[in-house]
Amino acid sequence: MEKGFTVTEVLIVLLIIFVSLAISLPLLNQLQHQIVPSMTFAQLKGDLYYAQSVAINRQQRVQVLYSYVDDRYLVRVPTTFQLLTEQTLPPDMDMYYGSLTSIDFLPNGNVSRFGTVTFRYQDSVWKLTTYIGKGRFRVQKQ
Repeated sequence: MEKGFTVTEVLIVLLIIFVSLAISLPLLNQLQHQIVPSMTFAQLKGDLYYAQSVAINRQQRVQVLYSYVDDRYLVRVPTTFQLLTEQTLPPDMDMYYGSLTSIDFLPNGNVSRFGTVTFRYQDSVWKLTTYIGKGRFRVQKQ
């Protein structure tokens, strides 16, 4: 007598695998809808903190420029044009209006201007608000 699986047993196992995949795929889409904005804004906050720390550490102005046309931002030292970082937003995310086109972190860590930048990802709207003085900012879902 040979040991092994029958065709029926193999088909039942494959059926169970396919059913569990069919159930989990919509859940993965919902998970992606939550992960993409949180990862994007974590990166943005990290880049803003980095710009602020470089300004304090080097005692020179650091600029964060927002490009609404191609949905990206960059961090640079304006006096030397040294690019510190450049990030492009995910394909489904748009930077669509705001009162800020740039933020300058001063050598003491404060910002030179205040305002907002608004982001849209699928059906949700997020706002980055920069406060005058002390370089504080926050990102919140609208």
